[in-house]
Amino acid sequence: MGAHAGEPIAYFCVTHGRNELVVHRPEPEPLTAEEQKVVDAHAPLITEAEARQTEAEANYEAAVQQWADASLALQAAERADAEASWSAQYSGRRVRHDPGLGVKARAAQSDARRELDDRERELSRARGAASRAIARAEAERRVARDKAAWPELYSGE
Repeated sequence: MGAHAGEPIAYFCVTHGRNELVVHRPEPEPLTAEEQKVVDAHAPLITEAEARQTEAEANYEAAVQQWADASLALQAAERADAEASWSAQYSGRRVRHDPGLGVKARAAQSDARRELDDRERELSRARGAASRAIARAEAERRVARDKAAWPELYSGE
């Protein structure tokens, strides 16, 4: 560590009787013209991927809210049915359950969960696409830097 330019320099320093690892990271070198061209070429792709990721995050949050609302509606329906059942029993009346009450709420909750799972997959794909776009741009920037630093290696292209 620390033998080449641009690499972190690390050494141990004794502070109050114990060894501590001290790492100095040098400032990054400025971008060359070729690197700037690559960065500028990839900037719209990265921006578009990040915009899709932001949209997917918003859709995911909306789906989470919809699922939470459906879950609360199911709990409220079950609670209302239980309270109606208890009050009917307490007053001596016959208990009449609404057979479709829980079914509709459970169906809404399961639909909301499926939608949430779809939005989660969409978000995962968008995050992957954004990270791949950034990685691709970074790799091409490194190649441009290497071409500028060692033109003799890339003269055969």
